[in-house]
Amino acid sequence: MDNIAIFRVMIKDLDDLVLISRQTYFETFFDAFNDPAAFEVYIAEVYAAERLRKELQDVDTRFYFAANPQGILGYYKLNFRTAQSIFRGNNAAEIERIYVLADHQAKGIGTALLRHAIAEAGSEEIKDLWLAVWDQNHQAITFYKRNGWRRFGTHNYIINKELQTDILLHFDPDVL
Repeated sequence: MDNIAIFRVMIKDLDDLVLISRQTYFETFFDAFNDPAAFEVYIAEVYAAERLRKELQDVDTRFYFAANPQGILGYYKLNFRTAQSIFRGNNAAEIERIYVLADHQAKGIGTALLRHAIAEAGSEEIKDLWLAVWDQNHQAITFYKRNGWRRFGTHNYIINKELQTDILLHFDPDVL
C-alpha cells in the first residue's frame, strides 16, 4: 500500500468519478445480475455524470479517492444529515459506497478508505456511523465485521424488479 493518497473528489474529478464508480460496481456486482441489459441500464442511471455532479455539489455528501502515482484505485462516499439513504438523524453519517478496483483488493486500500471515512465522520462529531451491505456480498460483510462493524438491522429494496436485502451495520470502536 505504498504511495497511497486519499483525497476529496472535486467537480473537476467528475469524469474520473464516473469511470471508477462504473468499473468497480461492474466488477463487484455484474455476475449477480440475472439480466445484463438491466444491469447496464442501472449503472447508466445510478452513475450518470449529471447525477454524480449533483451529489458532488451536495454539501452533505463527500467523495474521496484512493490513488497512487499510477491512478485511482478506489473510492468511498460519505453522506451526512439528509443525504443519508436512510435518515438516522443529524448526528449520523452513512458510508454509502466503498469500492476498490478488483486488481487492487486485499492490499489494505479498503481498510485505509474505511479508516479515513471513520476519521472524517469523527471530525464532524458524528455519533452513529453506519452503512448498508448487500446480504449476498459475504466478502464485504466479513471485511466490515473484521474492522469493527456490527449488525443492527436490515433494509429491503428493489433492483430490476427483484427484492434485495441489505444488512445494516454500524461502527463499534469498542470491538477493535
